[in-house]
Amino acid sequence: MTFKEKFHEYFKTHDLSDEWVYSNFTDYVLKDLSPDGAFNLIPEVASFLLDQSDKFLRTEILELIGAIAGKTDTTEAPIGLLSKLHLIEKLIENDGDYTRAKFNELKKWYRL
Repeated sequence: MTFKEKFHEYFKTHDLSDEWVYSNFTDYVLKDLSPDGAFNLIPEVASFLLDQSDKFLRTEILELIGAIAGKTDTTEAPIGLLSKLHLIEKLIENDGDYTRAKFNELKKWYRL
């Protein structure tokens, strides 16, 4: 199942008004995810992020990428993420300080 399919399946069956829904989704994604699986998932989630027009959702997905990165047990950035960093930075440039801070944390994780 692709990340996009997993996202849509999860949010079809969960209450969006629940303040913990995105945190619970992160737990759902990370559950049983191996470091190798996490490494390979990051580019797919980054592509999903680039398709989002909602600022709030972009922030949530960016936080998810950071959580997945932590699960990889490496600071080696996936090439599929590196190729998208400039696009992500451009996409979120007007999304607010918190979102930009999350992006900067991700770059710091990868020592970029």
